[in-house]
Amino acid sequence: MQGFGNLKTKKEATQEAKDLMAAISRGDISEATRLLALPKLDIEEEINHITFLFFAVGINNGEMVTLLLEAGANPDKLGPMGKRLEEFARDREKLDALRAFEKHREAKEADAAA
Repeated sequence: MQGFGNLKTKKEATQEAKDLMAAISRGDISEATRLLALPKLDIEEEINHITFLFFAVGINNGEMVTLLLEAGANPDKLGPMGKRLEEFARDREKLDALRAFEKHREAKEADAAA
């Protein structure tokens, strides 16, 4: 958890949220999966005004973006610059994250058509 112990939101970030942010930072899919299964973890919790999904997009980890989207993270939430995360990924050329968004959208469209 080095580097995340002093992060705060409007309220004190939960330990689970700090642990998830650290797992995302390390690219630790198995730990992130374990933490996302915890009932008290809020997938939309923010640490320093950044959601887990926004952080994963920022570091261009497509596998983590997919995991968070599948866990229910909101892809339409606006980031700090007032852009949707997919737009942010496109503007910043975060190609792995962008591919994850595209696959997620295609899967939702296929489900809706079925």
